[in-house]
Amino acid sequence: MNPDRTLGVLDPAVLEYFKFGAFSGLQIAFFFACIAALAGYFLIGVLLNNLSNRRAKWAKQRSQVKRWLEAWGLEETELEHLGLLAGGRELRSLYGFLGDPVRFEERIHEHWLAGRYFPVSERLRGELGYYTGNPRGIVVSTRQLMPGDHFRLSTQTAGAKPRHFYGQMVSGGREGFVVEVSEGGCDYIRAHQSESELFYLRGEDVEYRFPLKVLGGDPRREHLVLAHQLVDFGHRPRAIRLPMVRPMEFSVRALPSVDGGEDEQTGQTAGAKVNGVLLELSEGGFSAVLTRTFPAGVYFGFSLTLPRGRVLPILGRMIESRPFGGKSHIIRCEARGMSRERRNTLDRLLRTELNRRLSLEKEKKRRARKQADSGGRDSISG
Repeated sequence: MNPDRTLGVLDPAVLEYFKFGAFSGLQIAFFFACIAALAGYFLIGVLLNNLSNRRAKWAKQRSQVKRWLEAWGLEETELEHLGLLAGGRELRSLYGFLGDPVRFEERIHEHWLAGRYFPVSERLRGELGYYTGNPRGIVVSTRQLMPGDHFRLSTQTAGAKPRHFYGQMVSGGREGFVVEVSEGGCDYIRAHQSESELFYLRGEDVEYRFPLKVLGGDPRREHLVLAHQLVDFGHRPRAIRLPMVRPMEFSVRALPSVDGGEDEQTGQTAGAKVNGVLLELSEGGFSAVLTRTFPAGVYFGFSLTLPRGRVLPILGRMIESRPFGGKSHIIRCEARGMSRERRNTLDRLLRTELNRRLSLEKEKKRRARKQADSGGRDSISG
């Protein structure tokens, strides 16, 4: 074995075979110039492609704005207000304002804080479809809420019972708004921010559901500073109210925690049963017809039977009672003590029932049209 030789590709004979000659400075410069030209070619291609896509995007946005303005037929005054809200009447400014719900609400809110309100904003909100599906309101952002509005802050931690705190809006600013939380929930909400949700309450209904992001707070005054948010469209507003009109047995008690003994407010034993008719049901509450009256604040409970033998208990606090012919009374109750899981179950149940009813109604109309067409052909042939 020759000690001067090595194994494999390191063999001097192999290296000698692949040995290149020396390059001149001109050749090296030409080589790097080719590399630079190739890189420049690809870079120019990417830039031209981006420019083309951007121009196509701008053209699409311009055409969209033109279609909006032609369809809406805004008056000159409304166009002026639209330009003030959008920060200009250029098509790019108008699209940035009209095409982004967050910017849309921010701009309207900034003008409102400055003491300027433009009625055209409500029309624009309707034309753009920035609604929550609730026919009684068009709240899509916390920026639209006012001091004095009520909220529920719900927290569901793993392995623990859900906790609910109630609050009232104190003031609102550009970046967030202040909510005064009751029942000592300020520290608890801040510690469980990622597991909490914010609900805006109107009447007996939980109508609007927002993400919750805490910016700060004052525990001594039980104040939380929350960031402005849009309605959580992923879960959609809980505004479905279905007519039920079915006999139901209700349990009556003054407080949900009363287990026994006579109830001073109802005059019955706690948890006593009362027969009535369930009129309407939603995630936020229910209404019913009873044969006697009860004082405000009384709790009514009943159970819905679900598939596979499951039962969904529902508890509500009465907030209104009015006569309904003879000795009957209509009561309206606000849902209380429902966990996130139970509320979601009720929401799915209501949506399933609503879709079933809509399908039946659609099928009924289809059959009626078919029967009408068949009758018309028979009369013509006769």
